[in-house]
Amino acid sequence: MKRSLINKRICITTTINRSNASGFLFLQILTGITNPRHKSVKLPASLVTADGDVVKKIERKQTRDQISQIIRYEILSGNIQAGDELAQESIAEQLGLSRMPVREALQALEQEGFLIRLPNRHMQVAKLAADDVSQIFRVIAAMAAELFALIPSAAGETLKQLARSLAQPGDKSRELEFHLTLVSYIDNRYLSKAYQQFLDGYISYVILYLKEDSQESALLLRELSTAIGKGERDEIVQVTLRYFLSLAEIMRQHMKDLEIAET
Repeated sequence: MKRSLINKRICITTTINRSNASGFLFLQILTGITNPRHKSVKLPASLVTADGDVVKKIERKQTRDQISQIIRYEILSGNIQAGDELAQESIAEQLGLSRMPVREALQALEQEGFLIRLPNRHMQVAKLAADDVSQIFRVIAAMAAELFALIPSAAGETLKQLARSLAQPGDKSRELEFHLTLVSYIDNRYLSKAYQQFLDGYISYVILYLKEDSQESALLLRELSTAIGKGERDEIVQVTLRYFLSLAEIMRQHMKDLEIAET
């Protein structure tokens, strides 16, 4: 039996670290299913004024991106499951927003493959098998390797120092910042934006919520930085693939754990 999103009560808090170079949305899932007839969403503090009104100055695109990230992470966490239906009217009402940014957020997630459009104008969460994850990450790795090969070798030493710092315990978002530092050396705004879209999906979720430590990543990214510094294209490709497949394995195990929990 297919379930509507509003049949699950999921309380979400979101925090946007505006001083963080990555600009990523961080959210914490507080509860599971409690009331089968109602879903409560706690609005992000950044979207609400003291009297409870939505801040009108926030651009629609920014609001759309925030909504997309909330739903994207809820899907990846398993709180919103394959087959669940999302109605833009319901989500807009719960968030206290107009339908336009919600509609755009759902359309963006449809384009990313997370949602499927239904005849009733609702969106349905798509089913993604654990084995599909490796293919997705391999494609991301192939594109990333092409981007990293464009980074000037003079950046290698700076990148190596940043990668070395990732081995120290601390904020997991530093690894995401490393990625943004990588693409900041690429003099192509279109390609940089495309790579940031990759980061917003599976990659950021794995790094922020699934990885137990950054030791392996720190080592691989240090190797990548060395390869960039030497201008060794083949080595850049190989290390990039190893790095992304290590993230893919973490995501695959997470999805398998969700499948077991649902049975």
